[in-house]
Parts: sequence; C-alpha cells; structure tokens
Amino acid sequence: MNVDAAEQVVDGTGIKVGIIADGIDPDNPDLIRADGVHVIFDYQDFSGFSNSAPTDGREAFLDAGTIASQGNQTYDLSGFVNPAHPLPPGCTIKIEGIAPGASLAVLNVAGPNPGFFNSQIIQAVEWAVLRDHVNVLNESIGGSPYPTRKTTRWPWPTRRRWPPVSRSWPAAATRARSTTSAHRPPRRA
Repeated sequence: MNVDAAEQVVDGTGIKVGIIADGIDPDNPDLIRADGVHVIFDYQDFSGFSNSAPTDGREAFLDAGTIASQGNQTYDLSGFVNPAHPLPPGCTIKIEGIAPGASLAVLNVAGPNPGFFNSQIIQAVEWAVLRDHVNVLNESIGGSPYPTRKTTRWPWPTRRRWPPVSRSWPAAATRARSTTSAHRPPRRA
C-alpha cells in the first residue's frame, strides 16, 4: 500500500465533516491553516451551556485532530501520560490529520456534562445536514454496541438457531445452506 501516493492525490479539500462531540478550542494552532483560515467553519452548542462553558474537549479534539489537524504544534508526551508511568521530557510528536484539507463543523452536545439526551444528538444531526450541508458526519460518543437484557426490553431467544434451519430439508441442501450463507454465525459443536 503506497500511503504517500494517496496523500498526494487527495487531502480532503472541499469536504465538510460534522463532528458531534463535546466542546473544543477552535483557536487551537493545529486547527488553523497556514494561511490563517480556521479548519472549524461552524461551532454550535446543543448542550445548553454555551460554547464558552468549560469542557475538557478530549473527544472533540481527538476527532478533529484525527481528521484535519494541520501538524502546526509540537506536543511533548511527557506532560500527557500517567505519572506512575512517566516518559522523559522531549518525547515529542506532531499531529497531522488524515484529511488536513477538510473543513469541520463541531456540534457540542455534551458541554461540561458526561452525558446528554438523544434529542441533543438529533438536533445536532439536523443542524449538520440541513444548515452546514456536511458530506460526512462523525459521531464517536460511545456506549454499548451490544444490547443486553438490562438495556433492552424485547424477549431474548434462548439457545435458538439463527436463522432457523428446517430439519426436514435433505442433508445436501442443509449442508449447502450452512456453507454458503455469509450472514450465518458459525455452528456450535
């Protein structure tokens, strides 16, 4: 894979990315292009606390940096690690995003809170699509990707095959069906 060649062909210029996360400092040097233009073209608050409310901004900066950081600032990792596992001063990095030419719309749904409502996410999505006309929408808020008995109210199947296989099928048809289905989980012994 020739990654350097890909960077020379495309850098995200002309692409608008919406980021649904917490607050961010739009004046971070890594989010300002060499010509002085800000990478973040829109910054909206859906948390109810305003964009000037204190927030650690970890999620938004992680997403924005991964996408469109300009690599302007040097970070000394010794100041960001757990003191129980120190790094020597001078262990520095620069962060350049995978699409440094992209423009970002940051949609703050959390503010200083660790949680938020689904309605705030819905408002942010609506704003990003209808007002900012983003091409890509990033949401890395988290949560459990797997429903559990505690979080889901519908009845769970117990020891049931999925999809059900009829026992009345000829053996060859059952074998063919089980080996060709890309969506079927592996059989248990």
